[in-house]
Amino acid sequence: MSKKKDTLLTVAVGGAIPAGHKLQLTSAQADARRHLLVTDAKEKDAFSWKGDGRRAFTTAGPTYFKAGEQLAIDSDLDRGLEIMFGIADSGSEEAKPVKDAGGKKPTRAELAKAFEEGKAEGKADAASELDTKLADAKKEGRAEMLAEIEQRNALFEALETAQAAQESLASDADNAAKAAAQKAVDDAQAAIDALKPLEA
Repeated sequence: MSKKKDTLLTVAVGGAIPAGHKLQLTSAQADARRHLLVTDAKEKDAFSWKGDGRRAFTTAGPTYFKAGEQLAIDSDLDRGLEIMFGIADSGSEEAKPVKDAGGKKPTRAELAKAFEEGKAEGKADAASELDTKLADAKKEGRAEMLAEIEQRNALFEALETAQAAQESLASDADNAAKAAAQKAVDDAQAAIDALKPLEA
């Protein structure tokens, strides 16, 4: 569902706004969620400023808001966000109060419980995603390190081969063969010297 940009919305049911959504937040809202927000602002007070007004931020992960908070969202609303902001799903752009199946507004305790359940679910999802990303990064890091070790071993073998060939030349061998053997040793040694230290 689309909506006008910069429309101030009130959170009806506490919940999380997923990563990638553009928001307009107050200083207090931004400062409390600074670890979950990205901004293009270069000022040192990008997350906390004096005075009223809102600034643009992009969510970097699930960003939680409690019922009653107001914010502007510059992204289209999916079904979950429509519910969070209490917007009717009948195609109407009007905001309606959230009601349960019996037609009553939820109590503050019910809203708090729903918020905590959503918060716990969001934390579990985020933790699972981070664990998966960490495992993938470790696998990639190991593969890169193994490839680098194999490259180093090949260079050391090339040096040993060149040194053995140089030593096997008889003292009466021609100067061209000796020069070629010395160049092979020098090239292999230079390749080894150019290696950067392995990072753990």
